[in-house]
Amino acid sequence: MLLGNEFDVLLGDNEANWEAFTELFIAFKEQVKKVRLEAKVGAEITYSGILGKAKEHARKIIELSDLVGISHYPLDENAKVLPPSSVQDIFRNLVHHFPDICYHL
Repeated sequence: MLLGNEFDVLLGDNEANWEAFTELFIAFKEQVKKVRLEAKVGAEITYSGILGKAKEHARKIIELSDLVGISHYPLDENAKVLPPSSVQDIFRNLVHHFPDICYHL
């Protein structure tokens, strides 16, 4: 079960917003686990959110999660589609920053 979709876009780098979302996430996970202990609980965040200005806040949510959804739009600064090979670099970057996550593609 995922809480939020690209929630980092709305939170930006606002400390208070991230703290409130983190509290909400913890409470959400606790409630889900009361109903179904084996449920996987996480959040869906953008690739740029994981490595952007608020990356430390994002890391905390990732560490609290059983799973994490990551969305990415392979576009350049002119909104042109990047070549398929760019996905390899993105995945390598994720694994570099988060080596202990089990990735499912």
